Amino acid sequence: MSVNSKVFDKIAQIEKLLEEIKGDLAVTEFKTPAPNVSVADTYKPTPPADLPPVESMAPTKSELQKDGIDFDKVDFLTYGTLIKGKGYLDKELWGQYDKILYAAGYKYSKEEKGWKFQPRDSKQERSQPKKAAPSKDGAAKVTRISDLETGMKSPTIEGKLIDDPVQRDINTVRGPATVTNFRLEDSSGTCRVSLWGDLAESAMNLEAGVKVQITSLMVKEPYDGLPQVSSGKWSKVTPT
Repeated sequence: MSVNSKVFDKIAQIEKLLEEIKGDLAVTEFKTPAPNVSVADTYKPTPPADLPPVESMAPTKSELQKDGIDFDKVDFLTYGTLIKGKGYLDKELWGQYDKILYAAGYKYSKEEKGWKFQPRDSKQERSQPKKAAPSKDGAAKVTRISDLETGMKSPTIEGKLIDDPVQRDINTVRGPATVTNFRLEDSSGTCRVSLWGDLAESAMNLEAGVKVQITSLMVKEPYDGLPQVSSGKWSKVTPT
């Protein structure tokens, strides 16, 4: 075989290989950004057919800005995935962001100290957070304090304060916050209670000996032999 024949054979092999590569490549289109707009704000990849629908994908920075997120006060990290605060924000602003980000499909990650996008099945599920299930007669089912377990979902407890509430202002990973603490007992045992935000303020009207019902709690790890419960977004305190 002549040198020219070998060259032509090599060229033919390369051309065949290029055709095969072209067939395997998926072409992704980028929109041309407007002035002062980042590529991250304008680029939206087209998901393969086996991925969730577009409404289950992370909103862009521009979309969240339209909903009310002030990106001068937060960092938008790992495009469409994690949002962190820049320093401490006041609790009212955090509360507003909680609602916006939850509705957009984000959940706060203690490990990463920011809001992390977690796709849900539908917009309807995003906009309707799960609450504690009421019993058939409309009243919340009451859990005995001795039956509280770490990670239990939204229990309701009833009992008597055994000391006056104590309020503190503290710094958390989500900014400055106010918390009110007291111990509560029922016929089965005693637990430590932490109430946050508006509940922390209203709880200061309580005193030792008052009986209350507290709904939609979060159960934390026991401390010093006592279960710990903390209020969440849907918690309520009602004198009984």
